[in-house]
Amino acid sequence: MKKLLIVLVILIIIVAVIMIVGKGKPASAPTVQDTSTTQSPSDESDMMPSMPMQETSPMPSSTSAPQAGAASVSIQNFAFSPTPLTVKAGTKVTWQNSDQAGHSIVSDTGAFQSATLATGDTYSFTFDTAGTYIYHCGIHPMMKGTIIVQ
Repeated sequence: MKKLLIVLVILIIIVAVIMIVGKGKPASAPTVQDTSTTQSPSDESDMMPSMPMQETSPMPSSTSAPQAGAASVSIQNFAFSPTPLTVKAGTKVTWQNSDQAGHSIVSDTGAFQSATLATGDTYSFTFDTAGTYIYHCGIHPMMKGTIIVQ
């Protein structure tokens, strides 16, 4: 009985170590990088309609001024930065994954969604309509971000 208990404890320790070592690594889902230059909700007829989520409470002040053309969001240390990001309508926002773990960008309203981004991968979306867009990581839902389009 004592040997069985020792074997059981060793098995539990091995399983725990495997789970801890495997944590933070993306599942073996295929990695797809968005290579399109622009992507607008009207191009994606099979997705939910693009409806920016309107905030009912005032947003904290943005760390970046409105920009025309292009803007970027870094994914690092399991966080989006900057957030919130304020841009002008028509701006293409590009997210780049700088983490070792895979991440994805998912709009809370279904307006946009990326595939899983491996380290170094990017995803871009052009925000044509003014509003507040709240998004999260589809793999790590505690990661949240906001894009304010003016």
